[in-house]
Amino acid sequence: MSHLAEALLFGALAGAAEFGVSHLFTGPRREVYAVLILFGAGLLATLIPGVPFAETGFGVASAIAVLIACSTLSQRSLRNSMRLAPSVSAFALKNFDRLDKRGNGVISREELEVALAYDSFTPAERVLLKRLAFDLCLAGHVIDTLVAVSPNSGGVSTLNIYGANRSDLESYPNRVRAEYERQYGTR
Repeated sequence: MSHLAEALLFGALAGAAEFGVSHLFTGPRREVYAVLILFGAGLLATLIPGVPFAETGFGVASAIAVLIACSTLSQRSLRNSMRLAPSVSAFALKNFDRLDKRGNGVISREELEVALAYDSFTPAERVLLKRLAFDLCLAGHVIDTLVAVSPNSGGVSTLNIYGANRSDLESYPNRVRAEYERQYGTR
């Protein structure tokens, strides 16, 4: 494997590790603490013989680049969710019966996809519907769980299916703001 491939692999793994490490801290400086921990780990890796990407510095540099990119994109996405949540909530509540195709009191991702494909909405309304579909795990609650077991490895995968009822949509703006503040501090 080339040094660049090893560096990119290490960077991706370190970025994933940072995502986990950053949750050990709270507040707006949590990424800084995680970067410092990863940078220290990268420096320690230079002491291990036979780790060429650490010796060249590509691993540490790519880890920090992946960390910054992932952190920035995650924060930006949550900020957009927080900004759009009041409009999404108001639109979904106003059109709840139209979006609830099954009439069971819960809007699922499948129902949102059907609405986007077959109902007529303005471009601005389509943006709100797409944001609700994207944020359904923040806006709603788990309505079903699928479990798959690999026959070869015995590994278990769990997939949560989300939906939103009227109560979820009413509290969505406050919950997404609370999640943003929990992860990044107050604005």
